[in-house]
Amino acid sequence: MPNEELPTKKYSETDLIEERSKFMLRSKLPLSEALISYFGEKYPTWDGLIEFFNDEGSTATKMFFQLKGTEKDIRFYDVETSFLNYCYKAPEPHFLILVNIPGNKVYWEHIDKEYIENVLNIRDLKNFSQGSKRIQFLESKVIEQNASILIETCKKHYVDNAKQFVPTAEAPIVIPNKIESAPFGEVKKKFSPATEGLEDKIILYHSFIYALRPFYLDQRGEDKRKKLLSYLGITDTEERFIIEKLTQRRLINRTGDLISTSDKQDAISSMSYFVEIGRIDLEEITKLFSDDQVK
Repeated sequence: MPNEELPTKKYSETDLIEERSKFMLRSKLPLSEALISYFGEKYPTWDGLIEFFNDEGSTATKMFFQLKGTEKDIRFYDVETSFLNYCYKAPEPHFLILVNIPGNKVYWEHIDKEYIENVLNIRDLKNFSQGSKRIQFLESKVIEQNASILIETCKKHYVDNAKQFVPTAEAPIVIPNKIESAPFGEVKKKFSPATEGLEDKIILYHSFIYALRPFYLDQRGEDKRKKLLSYLGITDTEERFIIEKLTQRRLINRTGDLISTSDKQDAISSMSYFVEIGRIDLEEITKLFSDDQVK
């Protein structure tokens, strides 16, 4: 046939290196201990997420990463300064992973404020004029069936980040003596396409995201979240559904595992309405979340 030899598109050399790198990273972490997910092109700062399983099977600890592969037998990589800028203040642990394909080694480095200042010796990142900085990987930091080391590094990041966190000074939610239902009616219209049987739970969950700020989905907010899910009668599966729908409707913002409301006035209006009709008791929730500083 005349068209049998027509050329078709195949993997480029860059594509092959990327696929080999992903395969090698996967081979270095047990399937029973870690779940690896890759993001699309819309995530310019990181390539993927590793979630580590705890004894119950839940993904308890998470780390974001940028994955780089090389066919050369080297253990360094030049990263763009914009990547360092992001890692410097990121609430989540971010790692740079280098896959040395000929050496069959997967190196890692946790890039955070301490590393940038003390290892890279960049004390003033804002005025750092170079477009990139070389990361030198250590032979002692290799991924090789050792998820526990990465988990502990992530946990330390969360602890250190919590020490630095200072809540934003915002006015507390004020529950008025009398509330008109009309404003809440307008708010409810924004949620109705997303409720799908959850009725007022999804709206209340949205309100509490604001009332209990900062609201984290990882271990930093575990106690707070469990109290809230129990109070509202929401399962873990329903919560994931709610977060997905709220995100799709652009009713919440998400940065890693930190979520916040897009419009605090909507949250205040909803909370006021449900207090007014007796659906929630302000004194009860204040006592329940007293350790979490209900605002």
